[in-house]
Amino acid sequence: MVFQLPAVTVNLDDVLDIIDLVTYFSGTNPLAPTEQTKLDSDEDTIVHIKSVPRDAEIYINGVYKGKTEVTLKNLRPGKYRLELKKQYYECDVYNFTVKAGYEQTFEVNMKELQGTFWFRNIPSDASVLVDGNRVTSKNLAIIAGDHIINIIRFGFNPIVENYFLQPYADIYVEPDFVESPFELTDFQVSRDFLNPEIKGALGKVEVTFSVTNKGTARLSVFAPDGSLTNRYQFGEFNTWNQSYTWNGYSDDGKMLDDGLYWIELDCEGSKYETCVTINRTLNYPVMNFSTNGFSYSNVPSIEPFSIKYGTIAVSGSPVFSNEGYAATGIEVAAGGCFSEALSGGAVFKSYITDNSGFPFSISGNFRYNKSFAAENGRFCTGAFLRYGYAFDAEYMPVSDYGAGLGFGTLAGWNNRQWSLTGSAQYVLGSKTGNILEKENSVILGLSTVFKPVKIVSIYADGMFTIGKTAVVGGGINWLPFGAGVMINAGAQTVLGFDSMFGTTEIKAGLTFVF
Repeated sequence: MVFQLPAVTVNLDDVLDIIDLVTYFSGTNPLAPTEQTKLDSDEDTIVHIKSVPRDAEIYINGVYKGKTEVTLKNLRPGKYRLELKKQYYECDVYNFTVKAGYEQTFEVNMKELQGTFWFRNIPSDASVLVDGNRVTSKNLAIIAGDHIINIIRFGFNPIVENYFLQPYADIYVEPDFVESPFELTDFQVSRDFLNPEIKGALGKVEVTFSVTNKGTARLSVFAPDGSLTNRYQFGEFNTWNQSYTWNGYSDDGKMLDDGLYWIELDCEGSKYETCVTINRTLNYPVMNFSTNGFSYSNVPSIEPFSIKYGTIAVSGSPVFSNEGYAATGIEVAAGGCFSEALSGGAVFKSYITDNSGFPFSISGNFRYNKSFAAENGRFCTGAFLRYGYAFDAEYMPVSDYGAGLGFGTLAGWNNRQWSLTGSAQYVLGSKTGNILEKENSVILGLSTVFKPVKIVSIYADGMFTIGKTAVVGGGINWLPFGAGVMINAGAQTVLGFDSMFGTTEIKAGLTFVF
C-alpha cells in the first residue's frame, strides 16, 4: 500500500532564521561591537574582527576566515558564532550580530593559558630574570610555552636555563651556585682627550672596567714627566661594573697642563694601562646646523678633533615681507660625528603659508675634515658634499638652500680662546624661493666661536645666484652651560628681486647635544 503525503511549501527565509537561532544560542558569550558606524547603503555590511594579541585564527560558524585582524564585507545580517584560536590562549566561543547598513568592529581580549614558576633558596643578593624581565617575588604566573630563566649573583657563575611550561603546571627552580674566579675585563676610557676648562662631557673622562668577584684596585694618573698627579683607591668590589671620573685636575685641585697622561690600574696583582690627552684648545665641534646640511645657520663649521656626538635641532622662523607677516617656517635637523674625520646629518624644513601647497625641503650631508698642529693652535681644513630636494618650491617665501647637489671646501683656525672658519659651497640646480630658478649658486660663509667659559658662535653667510639674486644672513648660537642645550637665533633677508626684496626670515630654536 502506498501513502502519498500532501505537498508542503517551505519558506527558505524561515529555514535560515531557524539556522541563525541555532547558531546564536550554541555560543556562550555575547559579543558587542566596540565601534559601529552607519554606512551610506542600508543593505551593505562591513565587519572587522580584532584580537589582543593579534594573529589568532578566526572561525565563523565553524568556517576558517583567516587570522586577526580580518575584514569581512557583505555578510548577511543576522547572528553568528565566533571562535578565536591561538596557542597557549583559551579558546572561547562568542555570539555576535551583524546589522545591515553598518560598519562594525568586534574585538576580543584573549585569556592566557598560564603555568607557574616557583623560585626556592634564592639569596637576597641574587637577581632572577625570566625572558629578560626581573622577578622580585617567590613565584611567577606566566603564559605557557618556552621561557629562559637567568639567575645572576655577584661572585658566582651566571645560571641560564631553558624551560617549557605546560598550561596549569608548576615548575620549581632551585639554583646551584658555583663561585666564579676573579677576572677583570673591558678596561677602557670614555674618550682619549679632554679639556678641563670646559664643563660638561668634554671636560672629563670616565674610566670603566668590569670584575667577576670580590677584590680591590688602585688607580693612578701620571703626568708626561712621570710624576704622580692623581691616586684613587677602590673599596672592595661588591658589583660587576666599576668606574672613576677624572676631570683633568690633580688631587690638590690644580688644573693640569696640556699633554699625554697615563692612567694605570693595579688590580689583584695585574696592571692595566691607557692614556688620555689634555688639550685646552678643544671645543665642541657642533656650533651650527643648517638647511644646506652643515650648520644650524648656513655656515659649515669645523673643529680640530674627534668626538662622537649627536645633535637634534628644532626651530621656528616667522617670515615678513614688505606687506607684513607672510609665513612660518619649521625646521628639524639631526646629525653627528662618527669618527676622527667624518660627520654628517640631515635637515627637514617646511613653511606654513596661506597657499594650498605644502612647500618643504630635505637634505643630507657628509663632511670630511682634518687638523694640523701649529705653534699656538690648530689649522683645520675639510671638504663637504650634500644633496637636497625641494617640493612645491614656488611657495617658498624666502630662499631655499635645500635643493640640488652641493660641494665645497672650508678652512679654519682654532686656539684656546676662539676659532674662525670660512667656507665656500657651489650648488648645482638650486631652487630659489617662489622664483623657482634652476640656476647654479654660490654660498659663502664665515663663522667664529668664542670659548673662554661659555661657548658662543657668531656666523654670517650669503647665497648668490650670479647676476640675479642674493640672500644674506647671520646670527648667534649660545651654549650657556657648556654642554647639553644650545640656544640659536638668526635672520636672513632677500636682495635682488623686486617681488621678494626685503623679505626677511627670523629664526629661533634649540639644539640638543648628546
